[in-house]
Amino acid sequence: KIVRSVLFTIDKSIREEYYLGITVDRSRRCPAILFSKQGGVDIEEVAEHDPQAILKSHFMPEAPPSIEALTDFFKKSFPGGDSAAQ
Repeated sequence: KIVRSVLFTIDKSIREEYYLGITVDRSRRCPAILFSKQGGVDIEEVAEHDPQAILKSHFMPEAPPSIEALTDFFKKSFPGGDSAAQ
């Protein structure tokens, strides 16, 4: 394949990493949103050593969570209200 363009961007340092995923909780037979402020690729290690650091919210596919419900869910990790938007 011929490369026709290359995108350059300013290198930014990463201040924080988060983990966000959707998985199927087999025991409840429904999807679950998982979120942790201890992000990165080692979420299994976080789950093993600090399970309280992972927020979990179950939902049914026919009734996905509203934007308001998701906002409330994420606010649990960010004291001070909307600091997640900064």
